[in-house]
Amino acid sequence: MTHTETASSWDFSSGKLPYYDQLYKTALRMTRSVQDTEDLLQETYLKAYRYYAGFEEGTNLKAWLFRIMKNNFINGYRKRRLEPPRVDFDDLRDGGDANAPEAMVAVEADPEER
Repeated sequence: MTHTETASSWDFSSGKLPYYDQLYKTALRMTRSVQDTEDLLQETYLKAYRYYAGFEEGTNLKAWLFRIMKNNFINGYRKRRLEPPRVDFDDLRDGGDANAPEAMVAVEADPEER
């Protein structure tokens, strides 16, 4: 597929992913991470394949794929925002925090000292 040619359908038997380069560049700008970009593209093409029956032949495949990718990104962002922040226990241990996990374990490990 050349840059001037626009696809209005997806030939699954060819094994090619339409608009991959353009989707990759946009996903990389959104996620700012190569690994997250690859995950986002994988989810995008999986959903596009799964719901291809709902795609109307002759309409804009590129816009449809970009919409799926954008919605995946937004949904993932909202989901991550609702999750509690992750804490690296090694950082807590190195910082000398009184609530460090080893301090809690030491108290629980020897109940006779209380």
